[in-house]
Amino acid sequence: MTASPMVSIVIPVRDDRNGITRTLEAIERLPSAVLSVLECVVVDGGSTDGTLEAMANFPSLVDHVLSGADAGVYDALNRGIGRAHGQWIWVLGAGDCPLAEGIVAWFEPLEGSERDVAWAASVRTDDAREAGVPERFIPRWDGSMWWRNAIHHQGLLAPRHWLTEHPFDPSFRVLGDYAWLLDMKRQGKQVKCMPSCEVAEVGSGGLSRRFHAALYMEEWRAKRSRLPLLPLLIHPLWLPAKWAFKQCSSVFRSLGASTSQ
Repeated sequence: MTASPMVSIVIPVRDDRNGITRTLEAIERLPSAVLSVLECVVVDGGSTDGTLEAMANFPSLVDHVLSGADAGVYDALNRGIGRAHGQWIWVLGAGDCPLAEGIVAWFEPLEGSERDVAWAASVRTDDAREAGVPERFIPRWDGSMWWRNAIHHQGLLAPRHWLTEHPFDPSFRVLGDYAWLLDMKRQGKQVKCMPSCEVAEVGSGGLSRRFHAALYMEEWRAKRSRLPLLPLLIHPLWLPAKWAFKQCSSVFRSLGASTSQ
C-alpha cells in the first residue's frame, strides 16, 4: 500500500470467485501512475467457493481482506470503509472492470482538490445488460436525483469522511447507496460530474437489476423521508409506472429474442 493512498477501492464480495478475479485483474492492468495512489480493500462475506483463494493470487494488489459473516452488502461496505485510508472512496462490485483511459482523466483533478467534494463519472454496461437498462449511465447531480439514481457507485469518488460520518444504512438490501446519496443531496454536498470520463464497465445480474416489486418498495422506503414535498406527492404514481415500464421492456425483449431464433 502506498504510504498515503489518494483513493481506496472497496469491493464487497461473497461466493464470486470468477467475479473478484475479473475485477482484480482489471485493476492490476491499470497504469502504474494510477496504481501508485490506490489502496484496495476487499470485504468477503464468508465465501465458501474459493473466493479467498482467488484473492490470494493478488498479494501485491489487495491491501486489506476482511472476511466473515455480515448483515448484507452495506454492512460489508461500512466495514471496508472503516479499514480504508484513502481521501476518497470508490466502491466496485465483484465483476466490475475499471477502464484505464477514463480513470486517468478522472483522477487528474483530485490532486489539490477540496476534500469536501465528490467526483462522479460515467459507467457503461456490458453486452448482457437487462431490458430497460441503458448502455451508459451518465452522472447528474440535480433534481433528477429525486426520480432516479443518476450517480452509480462504480462512477463515484466520495470523500471518506462523508462515509465515516454518515455510513450506509445496513437495513437496505439493494438501494442503500441511493438512500445515502439522497441524504448527501439534502445536506447540500457538492458533487462535480465528469460525464466524458467513462471509468468502469459493470456486469449484468446485480441486485438492483432485478426489477421486482420488492425493489420498488425499497425505493419508496429510501425516498419517503428524503424527498422534497412535490416529488414525494407524485411518487405513489411514479413508482408503479416505472415498475410497469420495466416489466414491459422485459416482455418485449423476450419476444424479440424468441422471434430471432
